[in-house]
Amino acid sequence: HIALYDNDRLDPYDFNTAQRAVMMTLHLPINATHCNDSCSFDYMPPETAKVANKQFFGNESAGIFESIHGEQCCGSNTTIDLSQYTPVIFEPDVGTSRHLYTAMAREIVSQGHPVIVIDHPSDSLVVEFSPTPDTHTVVHQTIKLSPYEPLRPWNTTVTEALTTRIADINFVLHELLTLRHLNDLFPSLTFTHPFSLTPSTPLGIIGHGLGGTVATYLSATDPRFTISINLSGASPPLTSPTTSQILFFGRTGTGSTTPFTRDHAPHWLTTWPLLRGKASELDMLNAGALQFSDLPLVAELA
Repeated sequence: HIALYDNDRLDPYDFNTAQRAVMMTLHLPINATHCNDSCSFDYMPPETAKVANKQFFGNESAGIFESIHGEQCCGSNTTIDLSQYTPVIFEPDVGTSRHLYTAMAREIVSQGHPVIVIDHPSDSLVVEFSPTPDTHTVVHQTIKLSPYEPLRPWNTTVTEALTTRIADINFVLHELLTLRHLNDLFPSLTFTHPFSLTPSTPLGIIGHGLGGTVATYLSATDPRFTISINLSGASPPLTSPTTSQILFFGRTGTGSTTPFTRDHAPHWLTTWPLLRGKASELDMLNAGALQFSDLPLVAELA
């Protein structure tokens, strides 16, 4: 995990802040035969775990998210050339945490793809910036968007969240073009080259909820993003056709579970005719809004 500070951009949600800052996690594929040391990691940092306990289990002292830990490679007997890899962006839903997608991101990494997951302050449920000996900054959600509700209406709040996330993504991609942050992120690994991302480098992006909306928008408007997966997110109101590959995962519902398919989700019916590339919809049966995250796995472990 690393905090990145954009000196060229003010935070649109905090006009007292001189610069926009984000927290980012980069998951890297390390071949097991090259890993010579492993270490454990916490699934969530302390304050994030408390807030997530309250959000999903009704009690910040439930101790559920704090009890989850994982193993990762902390040392390699070979150097790493990231110019041979193309990262995948994984965008969380609004009102959640990037940590709630760790297991999903690691599954993608196991297939050989680096994954970047970003927390967008004031949009994310809570963002804990890496503590220093003097500071430990926690930013809670301030914008009035919910992971449980569709993006209705499409208003200035949604537009600002979308444009802010896109600027955050572009900033993070730019910062990963040098070895400086990689060495800070992985001090026990040796990198020969950073990511080599040119305007013609094809990128993939996956997003959940609002993150899915961002994914669809970028694949329709930014030629770098040639494929996107939208997990239960609204479509942005597109006006021009796109040939990108776009996959939409909706969810059917019965009883108290509200359906969210192409026929129910905002803008998908008007957007679909503009998708001139490979476009598909798959629907998960009787799924809730947070089914497309690690939450079902966390609930099972609890």
